[in-house]
Amino acid sequence: MVQIVEAKKKVKVITLVDNVALTVPAGGSVTVNSDSFDISGYETCMFLVKLGTETGTATFDAKLQYKDSNGNYYDVASGAITQMDAAGTQQFLISKLYGETARVVYVYGDAENDAFAGVTLEIVLKS
Repeated sequence: MVQIVEAKKKVKVITLVDNVALTVPAGGSVTVNSDSFDISGYETCMFLVKLGTETGTATFDAKLQYKDSNGNYYDVASGAITQMDAAGTQQFLISKLYGETARVVYVYGDAENDAFAGVTLEIVLKS
């Protein structure tokens, strides 16, 4: 007799930035650290970046970082997007999560008043 056991998976969607405009201030670039979020109990992570219309020559970078037991953040291997300089979407899968806490760091900039409209950053965690 074959017994099939169906494991219940849990999914959590975290929207870090939801369809906002980012404008470069005087000084040329901005680095933003998201609030930290709990990743304990999850195995994989899909990281999604959507950029709307670009004005000027703005660029956008984003990466995922884990928090260690000493409270320090470090970059996740293969956890960064390829720099974006136009409207579009990028996503990637991190197949093994470590630790209990993570955050996203994103940088946008180039020249003053350059901008991206409709910026969305989402994390989808799956157990």
